[in-house]
Amino acid sequence: MFEPAGAGAGLDNSELPAGYTYFGQFVDHDTTFDPTSSLQRLNDPNLLRNFRTPRLDLDSIYGSGPSDSPFLYDQSEPLKAPDGFSGFLLIGNGENANEDDLPRNAQDVALIGDMRNDENIIVSQIQLAFLKLHNKVLENIASQANQTFATQEQFEEARRIIRWFYQYVVWNDFVRRIVPPEVHADVLVEENGLLVPKMRFYDWKHMPFMPVEFSVAAYRFGHSLVRPGYQINISIGFGVEKPIFDTTGAGQNDLRGGRKLLANHSIQWDWFLEFPSSSDPFPQMARKVDTKLARSVFHIPAGPGITNPLALLNIRRGISMQLPAGTSVARAMGQTPITLQDPMEDQLWVYILKEAEDAGATRLGSVGGRIVAEVFAGMLAGDSLSFVSCDPQWTPSRESGLLPFGQPVNGGDWEFADIIRAAGMPINGSDFNNGQ
Repeated sequence: MFEPAGAGAGLDNSELPAGYTYFGQFVDHDTTFDPTSSLQRLNDPNLLRNFRTPRLDLDSIYGSGPSDSPFLYDQSEPLKAPDGFSGFLLIGNGENANEDDLPRNAQDVALIGDMRNDENIIVSQIQLAFLKLHNKVLENIASQANQTFATQEQFEEARRIIRWFYQYVVWNDFVRRIVPPEVHADVLVEENGLLVPKMRFYDWKHMPFMPVEFSVAAYRFGHSLVRPGYQINISIGFGVEKPIFDTTGAGQNDLRGGRKLLANHSIQWDWFLEFPSSSDPFPQMARKVDTKLARSVFHIPAGPGITNPLALLNIRRGISMQLPAGTSVARAMGQTPITLQDPMEDQLWVYILKEAEDAGATRLGSVGGRIVAEVFAGMLAGDSLSFVSCDPQWTPSRESGLLPFGQPVNGGDWEFADIIRAAGMPINGSDFNNGQ
């Protein structure tokens, strides 16, 4: 299930910039977390818990809030309110003092709501973007009240804006890009000014839950998007690619996280997302949605001197969770299963990749796309605090006085690129002057 050595641009996804691979990882960490899971033993699915709220609520950014997760918030003056409330999130510095990084303790452990968001530099920079965006919006709110500090009410307003902006982009940009258009249009439908969920298979009685078919199989399609390596920024140099994990054993000249941001390693975002400043060969594109994974994920760190191939980890996980076969899921959804060449392809995760491969390899197929679209639509519709439930006609344009932008950067609807721009992350080569 791995790309042949030296595989080139012929395996690139023509429709999906590489930045969405790691935005998808960030979204996954916001919605799923099971610290009790183990690949070494057969788990009882009835006893498994998801310790992350099944909502797009950015608890990986905000933790349990300033009162219960104070280590995430800046306690310095004059940012603290007179009553001691601290609503601004901490920002750190990398090895280069001109480069922002996640806040870290004296041992360089990131102080964030989900440690998985320090797994690699790209996802950690997305985490950083949300920290910075929150602070910018909260600063704008406080400035309108002629304050350097923020009250709890102002903090809640900033958090609502950031969450809704994020939810809007997840549904209208990210999910739209990864599922078939007809499926996206079918599962969350506008009726009389409301966004009405039209799920056929994903249902709940009291609150949304995280189906294992989503978390263990369908949504892991993102592993096929990982490139063998990435060009980071103009400071590192054009043509210099670094893998997520160093598979040569020659050192750590890679993009792994868990350490202070290496000097000159900030992401140049017009090399990862479409911006007006992007020019060929950028943005780099994700890999195709298919059954071939980049060799950069063949050696996933699993302790000192121990690695595992990611494909094997996913297959073991599916077996331990007793997932149904892909053909069985297709039939249960009223679809004709795809033709398989090998019995292993009926393992649900592999089946979903094979289905996408047969459909053109730029996005999920009908089974995988339906699972992913219905779960995201259900999470939004089932969250009483989401923009879908509270204000279905809301768009980021409504917050133009507080969000630091004008119109969408690429002229269409709001995208992930607009979050990056609004956060003030480095976008083009000119942003890398003065050591960045």
